[in-house]
Amino acid sequence: MPCDGQRDLLKGTIEEEMVTLDPNIDQKEPWEASLYEEMEKFKPEVQEQLWNKRSIYHLPAFSKLSKASTVLTPQVVSFGPYHHGEPNLKLVEHYKRKTLLYFLHDAKLRPGNVINAMKGVVEELQAHYEYLEDKWKNKMEFVKLMVTDGCFMLELLRGDFSKFPTNDPIFGDHAASHIIPHIKKDMLMLENQLPLLVLKTLLLEERSRRNESPDLLLERSRRNESPESSDSPSEIILTDDQVINNLVFKFFEMKGMLNNTTLHLGLHVLDLYRKSLCETQEAFGKFWEVEQKRPYICTNATAVELHEAGVRLEISKSYIISHIDFHEGVLTVPNFDINNATESTFLNLIMAFEHLHPGLRDVVTSYICFLGDLIHSASDVQLLRSANIIRLTDVTDKDAAEILNRLTKDVVYEPIFEVNYVRFRIKKYSRRICGRVNRLLKTRVKKWFSILMNLHFSNPWSTIGIIAAAVALVLTFIQTYYAILSYKYPKK
Repeated sequence: MPCDGQRDLLKGTIEEEMVTLDPNIDQKEPWEASLYEEMEKFKPEVQEQLWNKRSIYHLPAFSKLSKASTVLTPQVVSFGPYHHGEPNLKLVEHYKRKTLLYFLHDAKLRPGNVINAMKGVVEELQAHYEYLEDKWKNKMEFVKLMVTDGCFMLELLRGDFSKFPTNDPIFGDHAASHIIPHIKKDMLMLENQLPLLVLKTLLLEERSRRNESPDLLLERSRRNESPESSDSPSEIILTDDQVINNLVFKFFEMKGMLNNTTLHLGLHVLDLYRKSLCETQEAFGKFWEVEQKRPYICTNATAVELHEAGVRLEISKSYIISHIDFHEGVLTVPNFDINNATESTFLNLIMAFEHLHPGLRDVVTSYICFLGDLIHSASDVQLLRSANIIRLTDVTDKDAAEILNRLTKDVVYEPIFEVNYVRFRIKKYSRRICGRVNRLLKTRVKKWFSILMNLHFSNPWSTIGIIAAAVALVLTFIQTYYAILSYKYPKK
C-alpha cells in the first residue's frame, strides 16, 4: 500500500499526463484542431524565405473590378495552375498533350526521365506561386501540369515549327500567323506565368539525352540545322540560364537583349519582358532635396502645351524606358509602341508585377505615367507621333490617347528618380523662360511709360490739352450713345 508521499507523486504524474494528452482533444472543433496541427508546423523564420521565392501572384480583386477582364485574364491558352481548365481555354488543352508527344519523340526521351527531373524541382516550382489550390499541392498533379505546359511553351519559344504538319491548328503556317500573336499576349499576363526553371529542367534533360550543350540546340533550332551540319561547336558560349533568356528575347523580338551575359535566369516571361524595358542593373540613383524640403509635386504639361512653350520633343537613342532626359529646352523620350495589346501588357506590368513583387522599383509605371502626363488628347499623340516618339499599329490617335488615359487612371506609385528629375528640370526651365518673358515685358512697359511721360506730360499745357481731349472723347461717346437710343426708341 503506497504511502502518502508516493500517492501524491502518483497523482501529480497522472495529472501531467492528462494535460499533455488533452482528454478533450476529440471534442475540439475541426478548425481548432487544424490550428493545433498548423502551429506544430509553423516556423516564423521560414515565412520570409517563402515570400522571397514567390513571383507569380493573384491579381487583387479591386484591380480586376476596375479593368476589363479581357486585359487581365488569358483568352487563348493557360500556363500554370491559376487559369487551368477554364472553359474558354479548353480547346488548347488537348493540343498541349500532342505537343508533349512531339517533344518526347523529337528528343528521344522516356516520359519517366522527364517526370523524375521535374519531381526534383517540384517544391521550388510550387514556391513561385502565391497561392495553390489543394489539387495543385499534390506533387504529381503539379508535375504533370508543369511538364505539359512547359513542353508547349518550349516549342513556342523555339519557333521551329517545321516538324509540325502545315495544317497544324497552332504551329501550321496559316494558323501560326493568326493565333501566335494572341498567345504572346496571354504569355505576358501575371496570373498566366510559368517559372522558367521548368524550361531549364526540360532543356537539361534533353541535353543529357543528346549529349549536347543547350546553346547549340537553341541556335540550331533557329537555323533549321541538323547536329551534323554544325562545323563550329563553340559558335556561342552561353550559360544554361542565358540560353533560356535568349529563347524569350527572340520570341518577343527583344534583339537588344540577346546574349546578355549579366542576366541570371528570369523568373518568368513577364519578368524578362520587364527587364528588356529597364536597365539590367537598376540603380536607385541618389536622392535629392527640393525646395523647402518638401515632396516634389508638379502639375505636368501635355505635349502640346510643352510645344507651345517652346520645348522641342525628340526621340531618345536608347531603348531603356528610364532614359528620359531634358536639356536646354529639348525633351528626349524613348520610343513607345501602342497597339491592341498595349493595355493588357502594361496593366500586367504596372498594376500587377511591379506593385506586387518585393524589391522592384516602379520603372515601367513611372514611364507610362510620364507618357500619361504628356498625352491627354489625340492632338498630343499626333505631335509625339510626328517626333517618332509614339508609333501606332492598328489604332488611331484618339484610341492611343484613351489607352494611355485608362492605363494611368487611379495608379498609385512611387516615381523613380530619373523621371522625377526630368519633371523638376522642365519646371525649372519653364520658370526661367517665364522669368525672362516677365522681365522683358516689365522693361518694355517701363520704356513705353517713360516715352509717354516725356512726349505728352513734359509741361502743364500739354497735360491740360490731353485731359481736355480725353473729356471731349468721352462726351462724344456719350452723345453718340444717346443718339442711337433716340433713333431706336423714337418719341411717340
